[in-house]
Amino acid sequence: MQQERRQSVRQQVFVVDDNHAVRHAYCNLLDAAGYSAQAFASAEAFFQTPLPDLPVCLILDMHMPQIGGLEVAAELARRGQYMPIIFVTAFVSVALAVQAFEVGALQFLTKPVESDTLLRAVNEALLLAEQNFQQRQWR
Repeated sequence: MQQERRQSVRQQVFVVDDNHAVRHAYCNLLDAAGYSAQAFASAEAFFQTPLPDLPVCLILDMHMPQIGGLEVAAELARRGQYMPIIFVTAFVSVALAVQAFEVGALQFLTKPVESDTLLRAVNEALLLAEQNFQQRQWR
């Protein structure tokens, strides 16, 4: 019954980016693809929202005022809240990509992100989130 109920709920994607136009574009794309997107202008706003006990993923900007993407990933880990993270950035460097993967990035994409690329990354992230969710249910 619980699985049937979950399947009727659109898959949840969180978007954290300080750029309004980027957040809006990502959410429109995700909504059109059948996902439920919830956007946040800052890490602080994201952390104020309770996370559902469902498979979710996070599209996360690397560079934001106050708390950046790496700090968000570290805080999620500290809280024991796992979700696949797709980092996005306009400022690319090998060192930054390495740091992102060290804190658990599933994907590291450069802006502007092609729609198909982002949707493939989200699909992969949600498949992984579903597998992890199922494993937690069996513990």
